[in-house]
Amino acid sequence: MKAASQSIYGPRELWLRRAFMAGCTVLLAELMWQGLSVDFIAGRDFSIALGLWSMRFLMITAAISPLSRLLRLPSLKRWRRPLGLAAFAFAMGHAIHYLVYAHIWPSALHLLIVRPYLLIGCIATVLLLVLAATSTDRMVRRLSPKSWRRLHTAIYLIVPLSVLHEVMAYGELLGEAGLYCVLTPLLALERWFPGPAARRPRLDIAPASR
Repeated sequence: MKAASQSIYGPRELWLRRAFMAGCTVLLAELMWQGLSVDFIAGRDFSIALGLWSMRFLMITAAISPLSRLLRLPSLKRWRRPLGLAAFAFAMGHAIHYLVYAHIWPSALHLLIVRPYLLIGCIATVLLLVLAATSTDRMVRRLSPKSWRRLHTAIYLIVPLSVLHEVMAYGELLGEAGLYCVLTPLLALERWFPGPAARRPRLDIAPASR
């Protein structure tokens, strides 16, 4: 397996991927460190921070394909996998932390259905889980590249659901939320109405996450 990875990624890219994973770990540790003296981890702010970082990674993941075409860097698509996994990891942390700190688990799970923004967030998280579970090279072969690509277009559903969840939860259309509200339809338009370069035959595939 290691040899196969090295045949796909050069030494420099492998080093960058490891640095990215280490950076995500440091980011999570830094967020937790912030709360050691202010009860940050046990409160709402830590959950919000995890959700915001998940959104950031998710938006970058969705933007990778158009950026790779714009910059004429097909290899850029290979970063959808680690970025997608980072979005999933922070989303799961956000969801689990919220269930605990908001006292929804285990006695108030009905609120996940009663409150629309929670239901929307749950749907987005489940879809992310499906993409993460099917993101390995083995699953690409098992599903067939065509079926895998079709499944992973779900990211273009996950992005608007996540943005809607954020706006409904915090009631803000300014700052990052406002930027995401602008970028989301642009990404959807680029996906469904791509330029001539995007309609060229695909020679290979680059999974979104691993």
